[in-house]
Amino acid sequence: MSSLEAAELVKLTNNCHTDVIYAFGNELAMLSERFGLDPLEVVRATNLDYPRPDIAKPGYVGGGCLSKDPYIMAFAGERAGYRPGLIGAARKLNEDLPVHVAARVADALRAVGGTTLYVLGWAYKGWPPTDDMRGTPIAAMMPVFEEAGLRVLGHDPLVGAEVIRARGGEPVDDLLTGFREADAVLVVTDHPDYRALDMNRALEGARTRMVFDSWRILDKAGITARGVRYEGLGYTSAAPAAPVPVVAA
Repeated sequence: MSSLEAAELVKLTNNCHTDVIYAFGNELAMLSERFGLDPLEVVRATNLDYPRPDIAKPGYVGGGCLSKDPYIMAFAGERAGYRPGLIGAARKLNEDLPVHVAARVADALRAVGGTTLYVLGWAYKGWPPTDDMRGTPIAAMMPVFEEAGLRVLGHDPLVGAEVIRARGGEPVDDLLTGFREADAVLVVTDHPDYRALDMNRALEGARTRMVFDSWRILDKAGITARGVRYEGLGYTSAAPAAPVPVVAA
């Protein structure tokens, strides 16, 4: 590179571009939720045999880089006399997503009279597996759960019990135990242990009435066969009260 400044802009460009890419997938999820459509179906069809960059699946965006570098880019731009609106809008959307999901889950629990939520995944991501809590979705979710008066059980294969407790959760050592006590389950990360879950076994004798599978990694058919409601990012099993046309007549 010609200068330290150019090299730094390369790093910021990589991370900000990634944040924007993920934000578009999350924007699509928010639209699909309101249209009563499945965002993963739309993403798969959009990417099929189309020679352009793939549309990202919706998902939480955290970590030490993506939650920090857009702010550095925006600050540097504003100091130089330009406000990078796209980068700022993408970051806001990605930060708002966990709050939106937490509100959906809390509303669903309130509707069925439930008070206990089991959260799977407290680190900021599940693959590659990590115990990194920087930019974790649960940081924005817990205030919503606390305001709703929910008891939150927590499990993560790598995050220690003391960290979960410090965040306001009740640590659960055995993965299946939480299903017995919870009215709803929220999968926050796509950790391999969660991908491998046998949902028939997990839900046997459980009082769980809803599973919110953020990354759509669980056995939906096995869950709904037990009469448990299945939800996901941008996806709801309940039809919208008034179907919204994608294109106005």
